[in-house]
Amino acid sequence: MIKAIYRVLEGKVFLSSTVTERMICRSIGSDNYTDQSPIESLSDRELEVFELIGEGETTRQIADKLNLSPKTVETYRENIKHKLNLENATALIRHAIQWVLE
Repeated sequence: MIKAIYRVLEGKVFLSSTVTERMICRSIGSDNYTDQSPIESLSDRELEVFELIGEGETTRQIADKLNLSPKTVETYRENIKHKLNLENATALIRHAIQWVLE
């Protein structure tokens, strides 16, 4: 954690080894990333929306923060529910909150 803080203070980017490995696998088109969870199937924007849901943001607040229409955010919510095999909005919110807390 200390290394990460110093790296950021130096104006550099810090990525955990897990994120680094994920990015490398994605960039070379490898499907061999064995620790992949269903959340890793989300696109970057879906993950961003998922995180904001977990932080308690409403659809309107997410739309405003990301400069999207509420309808677009609703589409992302539906895609996330489908990819994570979640039955309804309540399950989505519960899963997102749990993910943010971890």
